[in-house]
Amino acid sequence: MCGNHIDVTKPSPKPTYIDPPVNEVAIAVQFAPLPTTMQLVTIATELANLTGFLNVSEQPPLGPMPTRRADEAQLQLQISNAPIGPRIWLQDEDEVHLIQLQHDRVALNWRRLDDSQGYPSFDSIRPTWDNVFSQVCDLAAGLNAPIVPNIFEVTYVNPVDPAPRARDLVAPWSGRYSDAFLPRPSSLRIGAEYDLPDDLGVLTIDMTPARRRDTDTDATLIRLIARGWPSTSDPSELANFLDVAHDWIVRGFTSFTTPKMHKAWGRET
Repeated sequence: MCGNHIDVTKPSPKPTYIDPPVNEVAIAVQFAPLPTTMQLVTIATELANLTGFLNVSEQPPLGPMPTRRADEAQLQLQISNAPIGPRIWLQDEDEVHLIQLQHDRVALNWRRLDDSQGYPSFDSIRPTWDNVFSQVCDLAAGLNAPIVPNIFEVTYVNPVDPAPRARDLVAPWSGRYSDAFLPRPSSLRIGAEYDLPDDLGVLTIDMTPARRRDTDTDATLIRLIARGWPSTSDPSELANFLDVAHDWIVRGFTSFTTPKMHKAWGRET
């Protein structure tokens, strides 16, 4: 017994893959709205110069993030005196990294634009995010509009191409029915939600059919979103959330998918 004892308190190594299917990672913070559109434009202009993300464009603003998990299925009426303004995109020279800034949100996206481009790892993306968020906070404070976060979010988007059978991709899916009436589904959508530890938030995993524009082939899209609602404005709370969110997304993706697919993606640990 003693010789076979396993220390269950020690976490297993975080899974790693040689060629994971991830093609987009986003880190975002929603905050109390900036008082004026001019402040948003000023911050965006200064941020472009400070980061070197000089490819600037405007997009329609995104709607509010869910304030709690139940709100995702509810229509919310938001009343605010703050002007909405645009969503401003700041892209680096190769357009792989994208900063999104609007009246109540800042996000950093890494995007895989072609199949030869490898995933650089979350650890290499995070310093860029830390710098972007720090600059936004400093610029906003200089305009007497301090950033007060109310939602944290980390998103991973994984297109699996060509689209495998559900039972070959999703570990919880058996494909078995109570009788023989229903045929094999022509498409399948799966959604699941898991509580993060210490009441930090939730991890949502959804799987939907998709179509790749570049190859015009069927694919399956697995999206993982870790979302948390801070209780304070302490910067350490965001840092802790990002650590937990990344850990749960990586481990959750591995737990949700099958060993067969892990082998195809070159799982190392």
